[in-house]
Amino acid sequence: MDFLDTDLKTILKGENLISFDIEHVMTILYNLLCALNFIHTTNILHRDIKPANILIDDDCLIKICDFGLARTFPQIPQEINLSRKDSLKSLGSMDTADNSADRLTEKSDQKEKIQRRRDIG
Repeated sequence: MDFLDTDLKTILKGENLISFDIEHVMTILYNLLCALNFIHTTNILHRDIKPANILIDDDCLIKICDFGLARTFPQIPQEINLSRKDSLKSLGSMDTADNSADRLTEKSDQKEKIQRRRDIG
């Protein structure tokens, strides 16, 4: 287990009196985004990202800690990335998929229209 000097919360509070330039900020942000991308490609949601859970060393390398609230999410197959109507059709049976998908789509469209009316008034 590696020991890292500090976390992002202490740095942002200014307790270490560290001076930053734009390159430090860009490096930390880039490393943070790379770490989050890696976590998400493994189908894990951290659910508690905050400055205290981002550890930083002297070289601006980061590690994300405290996975106590983390959950996995199911991987969505690439062929499901269709429109809402097409995905509903693919989930139903071949005989009734057209009718049931149309009805579900119409009902959800009606609900959206009603919701918009409530927001206006």
